[in-house]
Amino acid sequence: MDQGARVDQLLGMPSSIAVLTSGGDAGGMNPALRAVVRTALHHGLDVYAVQEGYRGLVEGGDAIRRLESRVWAAFCSAAVP
Repeated sequence: MDQGARVDQLLGMPSSIAVLTSGGDAGGMNPALRAVVRTALHHGLDVYAVQEGYRGLVEGGDAIRRLESRVWAAFCSAAVP
């Protein structure tokens, strides 16, 4: 394996990512999440939001949903009470 190879060169470019929220109030998380989501959408990736952190990832269901530009504001306000 080439030590200088990037992950996307080794594994291929991902088609989607999941973003986990902390499940509570965390200062600075909204701008960080917004940057990740906007960058991923700009590069054509599907973005899934996982609310309630690891618990939401395990339980699944309504805790995981696909994000699009138009639903980002609603997710952002729901992620932080």
